[in-house]
Amino acid sequence: MTSFVKLANRHSGKILTIASVQGCDIYPVPSCDNRRSHDKMAISQRQMREQSPGRSFTRTCRGIALLMGLAKAKNWILLLGFLLCLICSDWAHSANVTVFASGLNNPRGLTFGPDGNLYVAEGGLGGDLSTVRLCEQVPAPVGPYTGGFTARISKITPDGTRSTVVDDLPSSATAPDTGGLISGVGDVAFIGDSLYALLAGAGCSHGLAGTDNAVLRVNADGTTTLVADLSAFQKTHPVQNPNADDFEPDGTWYSMVAVRGALFAVEPNHGELDMITPDGQIRRIADISATQGHIVRTAVAYHGNFYVGNLSTFPIQDGSSKILKITLLAK
Repeated sequence: MTSFVKLANRHSGKILTIASVQGCDIYPVPSCDNRRSHDKMAISQRQMREQSPGRSFTRTCRGIALLMGLAKAKNWILLLGFLLCLICSDWAHSANVTVFASGLNNPRGLTFGPDGNLYVAEGGLGGDLSTVRLCEQVPAPVGPYTGGFTARISKITPDGTRSTVVDDLPSSATAPDTGGLISGVGDVAFIGDSLYALLAGAGCSHGLAGTDNAVLRVNADGTTTLVADLSAFQKTHPVQNPNADDFEPDGTWYSMVAVRGALFAVEPNHGELDMITPDGQIRRIADISATQGHIVRTAVAYHGNFYVGNLSTFPIQDGSSKILKITLLAK
């Protein structure tokens, strides 16, 4: 297995195995973009390709791909660094790529567990439930959302067999005019033998009354335990510079890593990096909006310091994306 990298393509619902990576280009297709600010433009794939043949997205996705690779496991730093790059490129159609596992529903973050299996967060399929007139909604044209309980976490064994670890988790979709883009389980991470899930598709503003975006602990019997309520935290701890025209009351949590026995999650819509402890404490590490504004930060990795990559808003301007280094100070 050391000569292969396994990665998730959220649109095809497959895990791909790639051998001998040599390089790639990124083309601006939907699987490269962020689950937020891209919604507002609702640009078709053909229109996106007509805007400069991928140079801005090449830089953006390569940077984010590197961060994703650093975030996962020491033995896979270099290989997983090409995660998004390879999904979005012509390499995904080359002889170097074979399907390792399929049957996934909008796969998102993935990590190897201590048992050697691959664990995949899935966004799910959304649903028809609505909370219009019940609570604050996401502004049009992104909202209002509809939702259901179709997200899950899958386990992929070394022979490519998929099984469900936990299902019936919140899943939501943006308004049809923006393509019905899906949020569900955003990422997964292990602390020791315990699996944790980052919910991104829950919350009343996502069409699911009585739910909240949160960090969950996955139990051995397939149930979950609430660790920290992220929706409630964001509502009582607003960032300095939220974007009113692109505001998500419950957030759209995107990426999570485990460091020093705690979890660190990045949220692109509000613009923050937060620490969540296994006993449920939440502490903001950085309000990125305070200095950077609405730059849509989508990936976080830890390598001595935290590194946060951003997508920026559409239309993408060449050179607008960056990687920020954030130092964790003792407190």
